[in-house]
Amino acid sequence: MITKSQRQLDSSFHSINIFLQIFAGIFLLLTFFLSSVFAVNNTGYIKGMGAVLREQPSIHSKSSFKLKRGTKVLPLVSKGIWQKVKTGENQGWLLRGQISKFPVKRKKLILGQKVQLQSASGRRLRLRTFSAVVGVKGLLDSKGKKISPFQTDYAALEWLENRPFDEENSVIFLTLTE
Repeated sequence: MITKSQRQLDSSFHSINIFLQIFAGIFLLLTFFLSSVFAVNNTGYIKGMGAVLREQPSIHSKSSFKLKRGTKVLPLVSKGIWQKVKTGENQGWLLRGQISKFPVKRKKLILGQKVQLQSASGRRLRLRTFSAVVGVKGLLDSKGKKISPFQTDYAALEWLENRPFDEENSVIFLTLTE
């Protein structure tokens, strides 16, 4: 019968102990990493222009805080059409339709931008609607960027509508754009 000395037994127990400590450390790090990954995937964003955080899941409940568009929220509990969320130190109830799983861009207002109308021939352009002007090559805002045809600038529209109107220039413009 083979017997191991006390020193050999202590050495093997020490090796097993070190292995278990390393394994436990790796397991804890992996658990921490995965929990943070799942928390990020669970993050929601406020869509719309804003959302009111309520104390209870009821439209008649007292509002506790107003959240802006694009604010990150962490959904906690769902109850019917309501979702309990946490954002920073605040916690409350929102309608589920106000939460998006994808990041939401903040809307940018372009009201009151200065508009410069330039044509290739150097003629002054006069049009009735802002959206028709957007198609003209060279339409720039005050920062020199081209203006999107999908954004409305009411100040620019009002400015254009107040400009003198010349039928001859309009016909020339329309024939050049076709």
